[in-house]
Amino acid sequence: MNYRYLFSIFIFMFLFSCENEDVFISEIIDFEELELDTLSYWNGSISSDGFSSGSVIFCNTYFSDNNWSGFAYSNLNAFDGYEINEKMYFAEKEVSDKQNIYLVGNCTNTAIVEFSDTINGVDVIALQVINTLYLANIIKYGNEEINRFGGNLRDNPDWFKLSIKGIGIHNECTGIVDFFLADFRFEKIEDDYLIEKWRYIDLRKLSKVKQLEFSLSSSKDSDFGDTFKYFCIDNMRIRKY
Repeated sequence: MNYRYLFSIFIFMFLFSCENEDVFISEIIDFEELELDTLSYWNGSISSDGFSSGSVIFCNTYFSDNNWSGFAYSNLNAFDGYEINEKMYFAEKEVSDKQNIYLVGNCTNTAIVEFSDTINGVDVIALQVINTLYLANIIKYGNEEINRFGGNLRDNPDWFKLSIKGIGIHNECTGIVDFFLADFRFEKIEDDYLIEKWRYIDLRKLSKVKQLEFSLSSSKDSDFGDTFKYFCIDNMRIRKY
């Protein structure tokens, strides 16, 4: 009995020590600690270079006339009818959120997210994305310059894609995750879709990273590339070792 007892203790200690080698800390970046007045936004016009939420850094470059590249944050929603400039309306955030703060990415240049723990890297599990109201309306209805996605006969193979690239601790590419914010290339019209509700993207395939690079592309880039440069993100889930 004593030998069996000692053996059981040994196995328990062995398993516990192995488990400790993989101990990690999970973190949800929801931007709710950022400070904003009611129905307002921050886009770098006062102090650029970026901002932090939790242990994550979101890069920002402010140009002029309310234009920026990288990330801005806001508590405006689709029903407020506000716009950050002539090319961008914000989306609605879920009602349950406290301050309704989320990010808007502008990919005029590559939008970059950096993680403060660059020694071991960070696993990015997932994040939520949605279209801006401005682009959703163009995709559905078009405007004076841009024809609606699919065309009037719904037979044009239009698409709008977000690409997320992982950069590892040795500056290597760990992978790329593509997510279509709109896809009108299907044979059946009823299969065409536009992302108008928050959707999670699984980013686990990117493995351990020190940085994420966001870029946008569309079937209309050759003529209207500057228009299709906006998207929204929220609730990033990461795991640190």
